[in-house]
Amino acid sequence: MGGTVNVAIRAERCILRRLDPEGELPPNCYAATIVGELAFGNTHTLRLQPDGRGPNVEVEVSSRPYDVLGIAAQRRWVVELPAEDLRVMPVAGPPE
Repeated sequence: MGGTVNVAIRAERCILRRLDPEGELPPNCYAATIVGELAFGNTHTLRLQPDGRGPNVEVEVSSRPYDVLGIAAQRRWVVELPAEDLRVMPVAGPPE
């Protein structure tokens, strides 16, 4: 309690949602813009920066959903970080 923590999530567990980034967003969701992208054959790793509050994240998307969702043509998305996939880890302080 009261300590500093890091929160992590695996890239493939982040979800891109087709929601209006300007509208009311569900819990654990925020609007973000794709600022970098790497293609690895059957997957794409997207780097997203929040438009306001929220963490920078990398999202891994398989090639087929990448094409079907039209991710190459749309830079702004709603990112969902499912609570059950978040890992909270205490930050180790200096040894006492």
